[in-house]
Amino acid sequence: ADESSLNTLFVSKYREIGNVTVAVFIQAAIHSVLSRRSPYLLFSKRMQRFGNALQEGVQALFDRDISGIRTATREASGHLALAKALAPECDPKLRLYRGGADHVQMLVRHSILHYAELVLGELHMLVTVVETWTPNHALLDSDEDSDDGHYD
Repeated sequence: ADESSLNTLFVSKYREIGNVTVAVFIQAAIHSVLSRRSPYLLFSKRMQRFGNALQEGVQALFDRDISGIRTATREASGHLALAKALAPECDPKLRLYRGGADHVQMLVRHSILHYAELVLGELHMLVTVVETWTPNHALLDSDEDSDDGHYD
């Protein structure tokens, strides 16, 4: 009787493991069918939007548009924050199954985010400098500069 109850317990536990395994595979299949966007695609889109915002910020800098620089920097910060949040989900070790290809390795993805933060920091610094800059008329009033004392 003791061996029979152990055998019954053993069978029921394996049946439970089998049911959980099947449920996980069904969930993965449904997720892949219903999910149109992978974390990789979302990460790539955010980084593309980050690059576009940086480009707008640099263009605004050359156009001397301080509010444009501020707006672009804010947008770039938002896109980078979302990309940083998505990056861990792109780790191939976290995949339940091998779906689409991972186009960018995790080490490269982390390097991209690191350098993007550095570039964004430089843009933040430029915003701070442009907003707080005041002309020093003592240095600007020389014969080598323009007649009105401003650099144009």
